[in-house]
Amino acid sequence: SSFVPPLVYAMMGSSKDLAVGTVAVASLLLASMLEKEVAATAQPGVYINLAFTATFFAGVFQAALGFL
Repeated sequence: SSFVPPLVYAMMGSSKDLAVGTVAVASLLLASMLEKEVAATAQPGVYINLAFTATFFAGVFQAALGFL
């Protein structure tokens, strides 16, 4: 339903971080929060583990709310 507007935004947008849609914004927010705790370049293993843990618990929370 929305193919052309994201392409126009990618070409002409003024944001340094390209974020289109709610999932992209959540990913940027998670990345910025994780960068405050652990540098991705200094400790990539810890960074990936924190990212997987956060997304796992978000999925569990969403599934539980969907079940209820």
